[in-house]
Amino acid sequence: AGYINNPEKNYHLDWLNQIAKTLPKNAELKRKIVLATVYTTDTFADHDRYLQLINQFKLSPEKSETDLSLYIERAEIQANEIQQVSSMEGREQFLYKEIRYLKQLLKDVMDKEKKSTIYHHIGKWYSLIGQYDKSIDYFNKAIECSSIPYGSHLQIARVYAKLKNEEHINVHLDAIMDNVKEKNIPLSILLAVYDFVSTSRHEERKKRYLYSDLDLFEKTICASVSYNNSQTYWTLHKLSSALAYNYADVYARICSFIPEPTDIDTNERVRYSYGCIMASLSRYVNQNEE
Repeated sequence: AGYINNPEKNYHLDWLNQIAKTLPKNAELKRKIVLATVYTTDTFADHDRYLQLINQFKLSPEKSETDLSLYIERAEIQANEIQQVSSMEGREQFLYKEIRYLKQLLKDVMDKEKKSTIYHHIGKWYSLIGQYDKSIDYFNKAIECSSIPYGSHLQIARVYAKLKNEEHINVHLDAIMDNVKEKNIPLSILLAVYDFVSTSRHEERKKRYLYSDLDLFEKTICASVSYNNSQTYWTLHKLSSALAYNYADVYARICSFIPEPTDIDTNERVRYSYGCIMASLSRYVNQNEE
């Protein structure tokens, strides 16, 4: 899903959705297209639309890895919706219920990667509830089971940031960034690392993971940007002032590649991010040119 909208090909998810409409309701390919749509769009901007897409299927998470992923994405959308319309307490109760369900699924799962997916999301949901020791335990189990454990390393780094354990943050970020050249790290994970170090708290980590390899950052942004990839805009927005001030030429080059989001009229978060990106371009880059 992370590579469907490669800007060199200028693909758009719309054509995949057109294909999906021609497929039988329960076709595996149709499920995978819906999953790709969910992975590459801002589901929180329109809960109802994406829940409707997922709910057209009768999911069997115990049998299908695609169904398991769709089930998890649906649960996360629902948890966010509950928090918005109800309360944090309501979300916690919902997540406890989902954690119990995933633990039940684990009893019959033999495949290591599928186990890792379940462990990872149990850990993620424990973290959202604030049970950090349990979340770290499950993330470590996910790492042990997976050949591509980078999402779990990222989540543990986030938990350790909440616990203000600086040493362990670096251990898990290193586990991601030290493997970029040898491993196929998902673009969404790289964007999330850059997002993580974007705050003033992480100035040293900006130097370590961003400024030390701006070429990688530029390639990540340019490879991930698409008309539907909101994460690219959010990440670049959070780093826009620092990049434009310190590396004006690099920032100007990146901005020249970034198209206006097609959902700019309907997605307030993306609209704000794009506006901030362009404002930084004008404020710093044009000043330097003068």
